[in-house]
Amino acid sequence: MENRISAIIVDDERNSREVLTELLEKFFPEIELLGEATDVESAYKTIEIKHPQLVFLDIEMPHKNGFDVLQQIKGNPETNNIRVIILS
Repeated sequence: MENRISAIIVDDERNSREVLTELLEKFFPEIELLGEATDVESAYKTIEIKHPQLVFLDIEMPHKNGFDVLQQIKGNPETNNIRVIILS
């Protein structure tokens, strides 16, 4: 049985989320997408609910940015082991 990596995508641009999803499905079938978030607040909630192992994180988003999400993830003992790939 192959090891799966659970992940979410955080990006405010729908096209970027769709392209990344297609690429991951095609080239990295071991990554299981648990969901998406379109802003910082929904990112916090999705991470809290889904508990992903990996977050694909856009930096430029309205109001707050991806670094706010990164700080929240790494500052919380319950989520600081989540790996993050920053997108731009």
